[in-house]
Amino acid sequence: MKLIKAFFVMLHLQLVLPLALLVIEGVTSENLTVISYITSALGVLFFIAVQVIGWMCAVLAVKMFMQSQTEQLSKAWVLLKIKTVPFYILNFAVCFMVGFGLTLATAGFLSFIIIIMIIYTCTFIVQSGFFGAANIILLRRKYGKEQISAIHYLLQFISVLDVISTIILLRKTKKLNAASAEQIESATE
Repeated sequence: MKLIKAFFVMLHLQLVLPLALLVIEGVTSENLTVISYITSALGVLFFIAVQVIGWMCAVLAVKMFMQSQTEQLSKAWVLLKIKTVPFYILNFAVCFMVGFGLTLATAGFLSFIIIIMIIYTCTFIVQSGFFGAANIILLRRKYGKEQISAIHYLLQFISVLDVISTIILLRKTKKLNAASAEQIESATE
């Protein structure tokens, strides 16, 4: 779970990192080329590290599933699907501003960077989708295939729909658990 929490924190840090690097470059404008290269290299290394840790988490989701670590898998699913919503909103805003600024500043020449930013962000959705898919398998085993639709597998890998699917499944399992508890209670009376 430590790796998953580290990934969660790193997602949020990468929003602040580019701004911090710009401030550092602005403060040290007399040695701009050297500082620029160093800060750019650090930024790229951090972005690569976030991706590596994200894929390690995806592998961890499979491992947790295979070892039937249901509770930890469920906590990681909620953390990476529900609690990252603020990150995705801020990330969208930052990417929009940067992309819009670069497109205006270069008359559209660097607009391909917008596509790179979208692909980069979508990989996080895919990485967290492994936790969602693993949980859906467990939910379908526990509650039956007729209760949990297979479409949720696909939805876990699509932006925005992954969060909607997660909320629907969490609410549905809560209702199913309540109904199950009522049945047990009425059977014991």
